[in-house]
Amino acid sequence: MKIRHFTALLAAMLLVAAAACSKEGEGPTGASYRVEGYVVDTYGLPIEGIGVSRFNTESGGTVVPDLRFRDTTDAEGRFSVLFDHYPPDLDTIAVDFLDISPDRSQRYAPDTVKVSFRGAVFTGGTGTYDGEAKIEDITVVLHRENN
Repeated sequence: MKIRHFTALLAAMLLVAAAACSKEGEGPTGASYRVEGYVVDTYGLPIEGIGVSRFNTESGGTVVPDLRFRDTTDAEGRFSVLFDHYPPDLDTIAVDFLDISPDRSQRYAPDTVKVSFRGAVFTGGTGTYDGEAKIEDITVVLHRENN
């Protein structure tokens, strides 16, 4: 009797595992998405100290930062953020830019930019990892906050 229950449980687990496979004979696939570029003000001057992150929407509509992927712009306004372990058919990623600089004399309003990966070329894929797609040289213009 116990063997029949074990066999049924094992069969159910195998069906669930098979359903999770997105490529025949392999486990679930994943991909990395890299976004690189510059953050500037309305005069085209680089802004240092802008936090760059991807925000996730949880159930109920609450938006929370995914701080595992956070980067901060350097003195030239450059940033590079890698978003890892996402589905390989992701069309866009919403990237959030937030002024986290300790300099309170000039504050910049937060902004979210949607970066399209439609038709992106993935490199370095092996097995269940589909590789990395990269969008380079995007320029994000932030506006000063109204005081």
